[in-house]
Amino acid sequence: MFFKRIEMVGFKSFATRTVCDFIPGTTVVVGPNGCGKSNILDAIKWVVGEQTASQLRGKKMQDVIFSGSASFKPLGVAQVTLTIDNSTRILPSDYEEIQITRRLFRSGESEYLLNKTPCRLRDIHNLFLGTGIGKSSYSMLEQGRVGQIIGAKPIERRFLIEEAAGISKYRARKLEALRKLERTDVDLSRLTDLISEVDRQVASLKRQANKAERYKGLFDELRRAEQELLVLRSASVRTQLKSLNETLERQRDQLTRLRTAFAEKAAAEEQAREQEEELNERLTDENQALFDLKARLTECDHQITRLNDQIGAHARRKEQIQEEFRELDGRAAEVALRVEEAEQLAADSEQRRAEFSTRYDELNREYQELQASATTRTERLEALSSQVNLLREEVSRADNEIRMAEALIERQNETREETESLLRALESSFADLAARREELAAQVEALQTQSDSLQQSIEQRRTEQTQRQQRLAALIKELEETHKRLHTGRSRLETLHEMRASYEGYYQGVREVMLAADAGRLGGILGVAPNLIRARGEHELAIEVALATHLQDIVTRTAEDGKQAIEYLKSAGRGRATFLPLDRLQATPLAANLRQVLGRKGVVGLASELVDFDREIDVAVQFLLGTTIVVEDLDVGLDLGRQGFRGRYVSLDGQLINPAGSMTGGRIQATGLMSREREMRDLQAEVDRLDQRQHQLRGEIERVQIEMSTAHSQLEADQARLDALRLEHAGLRKDLEAAQRGRDDAERALAERRAQIERIDEEVASRRQAIDQWRARAGEARAQFAAAEAELNQTREEARGQSGHIMELGVQMAEAKAQVDKAHSQLAEAQRQLQTLERDLESVSRQRQARLAEIQELQQQDARLHEQIERIRAELQQTSVEYDEMARQLNADQASREALQLRIKELSAEVERISRDERDLDNQYREDELRHAELQTTLNGLSEQCEEKFERSLESLAEEVGEVEKDAHGLHALVTELRAKIERIGPVNMAALDEYNEQSQRLEFLRAQHHDLTEARDQLRATIERLDETTRKLFHETFEAVRVHFIEMFRRLFNGGKADLILEAPEGLDPLLDGGIEILAQPPGKKLQNIQLMSGGEKALTAIALLFALFLHKPSPFCILDEIDAPLDDINVERFKTVLREFNEKTQFVIITHNKLTMELADALYGVTMEESGVSKLVSVRFEQAEQMVDVG
Repeated sequence: MFFKRIEMVGFKSFATRTVCDFIPGTTVVVGPNGCGKSNILDAIKWVVGEQTASQLRGKKMQDVIFSGSASFKPLGVAQVTLTIDNSTRILPSDYEEIQITRRLFRSGESEYLLNKTPCRLRDIHNLFLGTGIGKSSYSMLEQGRVGQIIGAKPIERRFLIEEAAGISKYRARKLEALRKLERTDVDLSRLTDLISEVDRQVASLKRQANKAERYKGLFDELRRAEQELLVLRSASVRTQLKSLNETLERQRDQLTRLRTAFAEKAAAEEQAREQEEELNERLTDENQALFDLKARLTECDHQITRLNDQIGAHARRKEQIQEEFRELDGRAAEVALRVEEAEQLAADSEQRRAEFSTRYDELNREYQELQASATTRTERLEALSSQVNLLREEVSRADNEIRMAEALIERQNETREETESLLRALESSFADLAARREELAAQVEALQTQSDSLQQSIEQRRTEQTQRQQRLAALIKELEETHKRLHTGRSRLETLHEMRASYEGYYQGVREVMLAADAGRLGGILGVAPNLIRARGEHELAIEVALATHLQDIVTRTAEDGKQAIEYLKSAGRGRATFLPLDRLQATPLAANLRQVLGRKGVVGLASELVDFDREIDVAVQFLLGTTIVVEDLDVGLDLGRQGFRGRYVSLDGQLINPAGSMTGGRIQATGLMSREREMRDLQAEVDRLDQRQHQLRGEIERVQIEMSTAHSQLEADQARLDALRLEHAGLRKDLEAAQRGRDDAERALAERRAQIERIDEEVASRRQAIDQWRARAGEARAQFAAAEAELNQTREEARGQSGHIMELGVQMAEAKAQVDKAHSQLAEAQRQLQTLERDLESVSRQRQARLAEIQELQQQDARLHEQIERIRAELQQTSVEYDEMARQLNADQASREALQLRIKELSAEVERISRDERDLDNQYREDELRHAELQTTLNGLSEQCEEKFERSLESLAEEVGEVEKDAHGLHALVTELRAKIERIGPVNMAALDEYNEQSQRLEFLRAQHHDLTEARDQLRATIERLDETTRKLFHETFEAVRVHFIEMFRRLFNGGKADLILEAPEGLDPLLDGGIEILAQPPGKKLQNIQLMSGGEKALTAIALLFALFLHKPSPFCILDEIDAPLDDINVERFKTVLREFNEKTQFVIITHNKLTMELADALYGVTMEESGVSKLVSVRFEQAEQMVDVG
């Protein structure tokens, strides 16, 4: 198997269609930096599935699309097609030639084709699994990967051994098995929960069948005891009601008296507080005024101190200025003396400078005269010498030109005769070529028009097909997600329906009545409270706690319906239940004072107004929730109770406050009966929506697939037509280009030959004329040469005599110039000193004047400061008087306020005492009133209970029972004992046998499913273990073989040294499954060291040794090396070549390099050029064909 061809269009710098044919053996790709050589490797990696843009030297995947150049517009698509010879069947395919194509559009859509058939990326990955071929395998190695292999972590090097061992396909199978195992574990977990639930139900049904008989006897005995206890309790309640009525009357009189006294004291307290407020405001103003006066006094003191400090500072400054006056006078005298000395020095220097300047000027005039004369003579000598040389050359050149012109004239005459013969032959063929070109041009233009039209149609169809593919992928993804969510929702909904249908979580009596009602054996049953009342999510827990013992009450249309249900339970002995008949139920309205708290902060609302229900059961809802108020937390309910609003409060987190003040709370575990109904409603709506959406998606997917199939057929037909047209067009264009080139060549040849004949005629005439001119010029030049040579000899003798005198004058002038410069420097220095001293004298004068002005300014400031001090002292005295008066007034007002505050305190204490007494009495009155209502409700409840339970009035029951011998305590103990016995028996279900058989069959079915899933899980685990064992075996064998080869290859490439591969694994992990590969390397003559400290060439050679070791164990059909020889010197390159030649027979190599030694390996050589910036082109040479051509030649 080997690469046959790669075709690139619009990929990176390959703007136009570029085909690179590979041959078995070694193909070398060369070219300058930046020309696009490595883009060939990138194209191969990209077409076999590389998904990381950074591995292709880009930031995003669209960077691989040609982005345009000066003469090429940016393209919208990149396409690479790789053709592989699979005649040896290394790849798992029946085709002898496999063609892989990948397209990427600038919009981000991509396509993969396998033998021109659309496929998935996964199909391409699976094709190369276990072959050592792939986007990141050891068969593709660029210069950057060398550093990655050497610098990688040990675990990151493991993939090289795995690729060589062919483990990747086993790892892929293991991952698939692990995913299946995870899904199986989830199904097993759900099935185990379901089996546990059904098993529990079966056991319960079996027990119920055995308990039915014992239940009936205990139930009759319990009924008699409950009748006697009911009679005793009703008598006790009537006695308590009579006593409580008398107490309530006394409390009402006391409350009236306390409220009158409270109003009087509160009015007096309010009046005193108003007086206190007025006095506080006045005291505040007086305190502020006193503070302002105090601040003014302090400010005056500070101002006086600051002004005195300024006066003192002025005095010190005056003394300092007097001292400065004395220093300035001394400086002025010193400077004046130095000025006189400097003036004398300047005068002496000026006199010397004038004397020496006069001497220098005289010598300079004489020197300039002699120099001018010498220069004129020198120029004449040079002119004469040049003239002599020129004349000599002129004579020689004239003779040469004459000889050359005569020879050329003879040759040009011969050339003219040959050119005229060729011109006649070219004129004959030119007419034929022009006619052929016109014919081909017309055919090319017609085909181009057809191709453009068809190309536009194909591009439009591809765009539409891409949109359909995107739409199909999105629809399939949405369908999968929808199906998964629908399956999960249906499973959960089915479980909830089963729990609801079996009334799981309800008491036995409730469950039996509802099952009988569902079966049609009982009528008028509307349902249990959680099924009829719908609470909002955040209120569910509060409503469930508010319902409390009524949570499992059954609502019936009439009392007769409830009676029939009770009879049903009695006759069958199937437990007990509480019924709420709508025609007999009376709801207690919310107390008027409690309505005041609704709408307050922290109060959520009345419980009956926070739920949804059918208006038919309004009276039942008011009965259950009409007196319960929902608050945010327990503190809100306690605050309302302390304020006198005693009622039944329940917090959002389930804490309960009763009207009498008792509290029930703590951590609560909700029954979930209400949330289950809400969850079922929400799930049903979601399942219906998802089911409808699933049908819609399937219809849309089917439509899109049909459209895609039709469009694909049309696209293939159009593409075939376009390919045929392009082939025909390309052939005609080549013919046209050949005809055009022939016509152009003939036309150029005609023009060149005609021009050549004209040039020959012109040159011959010109050369004959030139010969005459050169002969005349040669005679003149010989005469001029003799005269110029005589004049040159005479001038040279005169120049030798004058040069000695000029040198003597030069020496004298240099001495005079030095004296002038010295005098000039002394004069300049004296003048600089004089200017400096004059500036110092002027500065001393200015400083003296400034100090005099400063003394005058300080005297004026002192006068102004004294005036300010006197004015501030007067203000200070006036402010002190005002401060003392304000302090006396403030003390008097504070004394008045203290007396008034004492009076307010006494009144407030009296008001608080009366209020506390009134509040305590009112609370007691309300508690007694509530107690009265509770007793009356209890009595009514006992009467209703008697009528509902025993179907007679309380009075008739008392007459029937007669005198009760036992006391209430004994009867209560008996009832408790009997109920405990019944409770210990547990729920009794007369239909338990049928239910038991049904649930037993269901349990067996579920256990069979559990067994099947368990076997499937065991098989998956066994499969994973077999894959792990195979992986261990292959990895161990490959690692040991590669290790031996690496040691040997390292020694060959380094010509000695030591190296090894070490298998490492974290503690607790299997090294053969999870271990990393550590590389040890010791080049010859060096100590064993960290591999990261090796040079770049040593690292590259070590990586190459590892690569060849892998090839020795499992040769890859082909290998691509991108400039990995760059760090190697010539000796190491030769070793690299020697080893690489050994693999040539089994492996096809594609090498990208700059190294001329490496190029010697090439069987075929490709040059990558960039004639135009940004656009790469290929130039190829096959050495085998070239050698054959040389042999034939």
